[in-house]
Amino acid sequence: MEGKNAQKIESLVHKAHEAIAATYAKRIRQAVEEELKNPRYLEKIKTLPHSKEATNVTALLFTKVLLMGMSHALGKKKKGHKFADGVDERAQAVQDVEVLPFEEAVEYMRARLPLDAKEYYKLADKARFRAFTVSLLADGDLLVKTKNMLAKNLEEGGGLKDFLVKTDTDLLKGVGMAGAGGGWYWETVYRTGVQTAYNVGRAIGFEAVPPVALELVGIGDARQTELCRSLTQPPVRRPYGDDFWKRFWPPLHFNCRTTVRAIYDEQELEEEPITGIPADAEEHKSAGWGSYPLDDNKWWEELPSMKKRAQAYGVQGMIERARERLVTGGSSGGILDKSYEEQEEYAKRAYETIRKKNARSDIARVAKSSGLSEKDVEKIRNHVFIDKHNLKKGYVRFDPDPEIAHAWEALEQGRPTELDILLLNHELEELTLMEKYGYSYEVAHLYANKKYPWEYKKRGGMTDDQIQALVKKLIENYI
Repeated sequence: MEGKNAQKIESLVHKAHEAIAATYAKRIRQAVEEELKNPRYLEKIKTLPHSKEATNVTALLFTKVLLMGMSHALGKKKKGHKFADGVDERAQAVQDVEVLPFEEAVEYMRARLPLDAKEYYKLADKARFRAFTVSLLADGDLLVKTKNMLAKNLEEGGGLKDFLVKTDTDLLKGVGMAGAGGGWYWETVYRTGVQTAYNVGRAIGFEAVPPVALELVGIGDARQTELCRSLTQPPVRRPYGDDFWKRFWPPLHFNCRTTVRAIYDEQELEEEPITGIPADAEEHKSAGWGSYPLDDNKWWEELPSMKKRAQAYGVQGMIERARERLVTGGSSGGILDKSYEEQEEYAKRAYETIRKKNARSDIARVAKSSGLSEKDVEKIRNHVFIDKHNLKKGYVRFDPDPEIAHAWEALEQGRPTELDILLLNHELEELTLMEKYGYSYEVAHLYANKKYPWEYKKRGGMTDDQIQALVKKLIENYI
């Protein structure tokens, strides 16, 4: 980032760091205090308690930086160019937004960019999803680091009470979230998220008003990697649209500070012409980095390494549900975020539609997307939507459920989440128990939750052990 732009971003990052780090100091302390009251508590949890405040601050940071990237990219467009919506160059001037509260600053930036409301909210939702993912994974990562700190403290003869005497700064240093050089986790994870958002914003801005060429800009200090040094000293300068930018769009690695500058003046190219590409650039390039973010528009998605950690921490279901609600949606139009009455009407319509569909083709589509056999899918479909059951209110069909309708729709369309497939297995287990042992629906449902706890996984916030303890208690109380 160049000059003043870098200072503005740095100011935002600093404020966000203060707010987010404070929540972690508090939550680490609370987790250790709980361990004092309930020994082995830390063994039972997989993540620190989630903080909506930390997620919201992260989301606002990523969103605002993305918008600033767009604004900075558009701030040097061709002289006299006007956007289709009539926003001229004077309206692109960037105020010192770092002095505004997050919410006001985001709205200020949005009002000065060539985006309609629908486009803005799509971008904001993708930034929110990325922030939610980063925050949930940080909750798990930092719990692991807290446990390592405790183990080291015990090896040195200390106890839990000694650990709690540590200052917030010491706690944050230990998990890599402190400031003033002690925040290696912050720099690696959050800073990379900021750089990604900023450079995505620049890509969007350049596509709105294409420049003649682009140039890589780096920070030539001791922290600069060999790759970024080779690409920015001297800077690689290539035509806009050149295939190079499909493979070398920043960030190029964790902690990357390189960005892209637009060249609109052809005279500048006469003075400093297009350059070649360093011969060893491909060799030093990190796997999985550098792809042009707008090619597949998946810059906001989970990386394979993130998904692996999310599964280990038991939060993948929460992430997939957030992805569904915030980004991918579906023909239901985000129905699960609407009022109870709207969800109820949607579920009634969806159940009737499913019942009227050609059963064979419907079953085939769901079987293909779920990996279950058509025979099992047919049983599940009949059980949930077609057959009547002896329930407390009589011999009737199940009431339409918006979450089940939404999941079935995703399965039909070939875009199921792990939670949707868990639901199918839950329903099949429930039906099997009813047929094999003559269990009532209520009892079969409880036992099915023991093996396939869809009902609790969809809510999130509970470990596997907590779910099993709750299901066990419910079964004992019911029977």
